[in-house]
Amino acid sequence: MGELGLHAASLAGLEERVRYLVEEGIADVNEVDRFDSTPLYYAVYGGHPSVVRILLENGARCDPDTFVGERCYYGALNDSIRSLLTEHNATDFSVRAKHPFAKFLGALAKAERFHDIRFAFGGEEPLFSAPRVILGARCEVLRSRLETTWARKDVVSLSTRKASAVASRAILRYVCTGRLVVATEHAADALRVARTLRLDSLARSLERTSGGRGTVVYEDDFSFLRESMEPLAACVSTPLGDPRPESPVSALAAALSDATIACSDGELRVPSVFLRFRSDVVDAAFATSFSEALDHRLVLSDLSCRAASAIVRWCCCGTCATNLRRDAALAADVLAAAHRFLMPSELLSAAAGAMAEALLSLSGNDATAALSALPYADLVGDRADRLYDAVCKVCAADLRTAVTLDAFERAVADSANSIHHRQATDSIPFVDDVRVALRALYNPFEDDPLDGSPGAIEEAARLTLLDRLLDRLGFEA
Repeated sequence: MGELGLHAASLAGLEERVRYLVEEGIADVNEVDRFDSTPLYYAVYGGHPSVVRILLENGARCDPDTFVGERCYYGALNDSIRSLLTEHNATDFSVRAKHPFAKFLGALAKAERFHDIRFAFGGEEPLFSAPRVILGARCEVLRSRLETTWARKDVVSLSTRKASAVASRAILRYVCTGRLVVATEHAADALRVARTLRLDSLARSLERTSGGRGTVVYEDDFSFLRESMEPLAACVSTPLGDPRPESPVSALAAALSDATIACSDGELRVPSVFLRFRSDVVDAAFATSFSEALDHRLVLSDLSCRAASAIVRWCCCGTCATNLRRDAALAADVLAAAHRFLMPSELLSAAAGAMAEALLSLSGNDATAALSALPYADLVGDRADRLYDAVCKVCAADLRTAVTLDAFERAVADSANSIHHRQATDSIPFVDDVRVALRALYNPFEDDPLDGSPGAIEEAARLTLLDRLLDRLGFEA
């Protein structure tokens, strides 16, 4: 048994053997065997909590949204093993962790270089760090203290007389992420902290917690998560000189806004953490050009304040739908800027969706407007299916105009040229998609034009227009 490798020792639950192999560096704690399994997977599958702890403490990977992490979590023998995995570095395997805004808050809570305040608990280690702006936006009591007694403090000492350090850390982490995970034995202390901070919904949930062993998990609704950040988003997305909405977070927003976005028609003052965390490009610009500056400045002379405001709002609360609704030009500016700064795909998708909605809501089908949006669909790629489909639908509805436009001819030619080693009679994706849109628009029941169906006759007439264009361009498709 002493010669067992790490995988076999983990499956057998041989604690001392596992400890020896990983601590002496004899075996790689994340090595994958021929069954695509890691030592951690065998430990959780076999139900050996002590071995799981050793592996996690020595760097075993168990990240959500990865094959290894998800396999370990769902392959664990029981819930107590799963609790070990989730409690390690506050790892979150819930469906909530895949929600874009919840995922953003969870990632920001772990990114300590963006944190500007730390909490000490009666001399106990480790300290807990967090971004002031998140704490203040989501908790009224913490906001009041951040504006007064904690305003100039980098480290705040909290007493452990009324609540344990474990409970206090769990509540502060909840404020940062919207998710509480705490052992049942600390639930009473967590309840006291929640009441002190006036976290009413959380407190009501903790009041229903019964004794015994286990873990208490509480999660804010996705909508509540966003709503808790919207007052701050409304404040910081308002251009300088415009009246800011009256809000309890106005003073906090002003105090923590350390970056200026200079646009073509005005400026915005925002907390830089949102821009830097959402965009590596912006973060790199601040880190290189302004590393010694306390106040950052980003000059975007080709971007309007309205577009910058929509981006800032999305960065803060994960939505900017009200800014972009039925304004294709604004959505296009946001999409282009988001692509330029390599911002998350969710913002690109939101902007592309807003453009699609704007195109489809035009009082008259406008092929010219639709074709002007086509490059933006290409820019975003697969994440812009709604926008691409909207372009095809509008072109199909206004095909008599579309076939006369140079932009439509270019779109057909570009689509044909996108097929590697295309043969003369191969189909053209853009043309095929317009044909599908024609069928859905005029002849959804696929009637035969020879039967005299008005829809089928109209579809055939429009297809003839399309075929003539292809003949003129020299394509057979």
